[in-house]
Amino acid sequence: MRNVKMLGLAAVSALALMMAVPGPASAAQVEPAPPADDVAAQIASDPEMRYVSVAEAEAVYGFDRSC
Repeated sequence: MRNVKMLGLAAVSALALMMAVPGPASAAQVEPAPPADDVAAQIASDPEMRYVSVAEAEAVYGFDRSC
């Protein structure tokens, strides 16, 4: 009877440990940085995302109004 209890306790402990440790599939995924030549992606990934004027977009991000 004691062996059955110990086996049950070991099984429950193992199950609790498996549930407590996150697997690789649930790890946070990091998005790659946008390419340097993609101005729209640079603006969209700016942490201080806000609307900017065309003049500011040209000065800060190198936006080309002729495109």
